Amino acid sequence: MKSKQVATMIFILLGMGAIIAGVTSARSFFFSGAEDSKKAWRSGHDELGPPTRAKLRADSTTTITSKIGEEAPPLFPEAESPRTSSYDVELHIAPEVLKEAQRRIGPRLKLIQRQLYWQSEDRILRKIPKFDDVRQATKKSASEIMEARSTGWEETEAVLELAQTELDAFWDAGGLGSSQAYGHGYLARAILEVALDHAPANFRLLALLRETVSATMPMVFADYRRNDDAVKVLWSIVERQRELVESGRAPPSPMTFDAMYDWIQLVVLRTGRPQEAAPAWKWLVENAEAGGWAGISDICKRGLEAARRGRNYSAMIYICPQSDAQADKAFVVKAMHGRRLRSLKGSRERRAQLSPIWAPDARHTMSGLSR
Repeated sequence: MKSKQVATMIFILLGMGAIIAGVTSARSFFFSGAEDSKKAWRSGHDELGPPTRAKLRADSTTTITSKIGEEAPPLFPEAESPRTSSYDVELHIAPEVLKEAQRRIGPRLKLIQRQLYWQSEDRILRKIPKFDDVRQATKKSASEIMEARSTGWEETEAVLELAQTELDAFWDAGGLGSSQAYGHGYLARAILEVALDHAPANFRLLALLRETVSATMPMVFADYRRNDDAVKVLWSIVERQRELVESGRAPPSPMTFDAMYDWIQLVVLRTGRPQEAAPAWKWLVENAEAGGWAGISDICKRGLEAARRGRNYSAMIYICPQSDAQADKAFVVKAMHGRRLRSLKGSRERRAQLSPIWAPDARHTMSGLSR
């Protein structure tokens, strides 16, 4: 009996120690260098300010920000110094016992950390204006910038470069967790929307618009409620892309794969009927060779079979490998890019390591989830 009590105490102490260590580690990774990066970022960027901003800079490296909220509060308050104990306790724990405790506690700790991270993002999201509230003013700013650069809206490459620059600035400024980032994301979206007013069937512009909306609008909140506004906007984009794909105006390619895969994710999310995704799965199966994803044709076939049976099937399509030494950093990057479309490319840092699952060196890391 005594041995059982001792074992129970050991596991409780281990659990408390792991949680404290994990929270401390998370805090250091979430917020280390935040002030330095904030100062560096502010020193090189303008402020968008009110929607009727008069002055615009035309330099290609200029990015625009928006003061539309306040910084996210710290996720973890500073801990008080522990009281000095009047006695010391020394525990001798077998390595296998410690390993098992870490195995059991680790995943739950990660879930707690991720929830706290997303909750801090949602606090910012609730305080900033929605894009619809500033759409006209932001599109006007986008037009003025293009005019100042002497760039025509028909110049797709220039438009994509400018929008991507703003989207990168959104991620560099902290993504959803920083009110200072949204001005960049909104401007990127406005640039693409104006360009699509001139060329509504431009598949590449639609692809980056889908990426931008996904970046700035999570599909679910931290409590897993669906973000209907995000789903509605993203659905309108993928529907336009699907029409271009099925009409043959957008030939099979990795870019069309992303669009059709996102369409599958969204149609199931909207309707709750996995069978609605069967036509898109069928297209992915039939065009695997031509599009370049023949290496995962088996995944597409499983998806089609599952849809026909009324079951949802999902597999990650991009992986971002990390070494064990980068595990904590990888967790932050993953949480920062969570709650989005499967095709999301994200920040420059993430894109530099991202690999599609049909790449030969990525096959061994694939995972499929069927339910």
